[in-house]
Amino acid sequence: YDDHMVIKISPDPLTDFNKYIQSINRDSRIAKKLAPRECLVPRVSVILKKIYPLQEGSGLPPELMEQKYIQLLKGDTKLQNYLKIGDGFAYFMDLSKYFFLGHILKRIHNIKDKVISEISRQPGLLWSPADFEARYGSQHVDICDNLNPVYTSFHNRCYDLLQRHRIDSTVSEFNIKEWFLTYLSGRKLPKTEFPSKPGLASEMNTSVLKLFNDKRQPVQNYQRMVHAFVISKNLKQHNSQISSMIINLLNLLFWLGEKNLAMRDLKPDNLLIAGNPSKFPQFLESANMYSIGLIDIETTVSYDASQKNAIRQPPLGGTPSYATPTHQLKNKTIIGVYKNLPLILHLQDWYATVGMIYQTVTGDRLFVKTAKNLLILKRNTREQAHEKGNPR
Repeated sequence: YDDHMVIKISPDPLTDFNKYIQSINRDSRIAKKLAPRECLVPRVSVILKKIYPLQEGSGLPPELMEQKYIQLLKGDTKLQNYLKIGDGFAYFMDLSKYFFLGHILKRIHNIKDKVISEISRQPGLLWSPADFEARYGSQHVDICDNLNPVYTSFHNRCYDLLQRHRIDSTVSEFNIKEWFLTYLSGRKLPKTEFPSKPGLASEMNTSVLKLFNDKRQPVQNYQRMVHAFVISKNLKQHNSQISSMIINLLNLLFWLGEKNLAMRDLKPDNLLIAGNPSKFPQFLESANMYSIGLIDIETTVSYDASQKNAIRQPPLGGTPSYATPTHQLKNKTIIGVYKNLPLILHLQDWYATVGMIYQTVTGDRLFVKTAKNLLILKRNTREQAHEKGNPR
């Protein structure tokens, strides 16, 4: 189909149609509680309206269309097969109006490609100290000076190889400088660089790798400087977008607290950007022009501080980089240790939001060591559960 969709498949095939519909209805109830904030939930109509259009047409309200299709599925079990992938039912969500926060952050913080661009699009800087100083500052002039002997060695190695393969007359000084910048940016020459000599590129890559290893310090100093320069430039370029996303992340956290809901699996890939698609990415400049919505809310739990014991037991787990150890604990254990279950559930989202704010600014994960420890804890918990005959 031409529509953008999110398709979620359960790790354990869900074959019971009634349980499948119950889980969809549960997500819909949470979405209503979150309204008017955007919340993308599974709908059977996402697929069925493509396969079996209703006579009433597409003018029906989404909720009414969904209910009509559910009734139709109950009466015609053959239609249920269109909602399956393999033996189990899958969840289908329409993403045509939205953007994932995770994709936007990758777009903003694509530092690797931006470093390559910075090096390759400034081909004359290394051979013009004045221009190098003008771009990177006088404090880095020595980096340029120290890199010149490396280039001289590189130049000599290249010519030795080219002469050995008898193609030195077809290669210009510009070509060699361009290759040097390619290697400095962390890339290698492709095999297609020398069509008539298929093994030459590999031979040159090996030789340059040895050279850069021998001259490690000046090469790394240059690469680190460019990397820091690109990050600083990128932050300035996207400052308003980053600020607006932080504001909307905090707004989302406050909204969830007001609604007494804990999502428990907040992460960039579970958040959507709801703005005018025709004005993307310009609307990212202002927090008032869009909002951050939710997707994949199966781990969500509703809590009420006045009814602590009535809070439903949510699934244990969570995404390690955005989860706390309490994600692995049952409600009764949390109550026994911390007393205040609603507060702990809310702090789980608070913790994830702090991690996402850090990632929004830097492009990197914050709780790396904690995530590794949680993976170990999660694996041990699963193994203990299996030993006791309880896979959950």
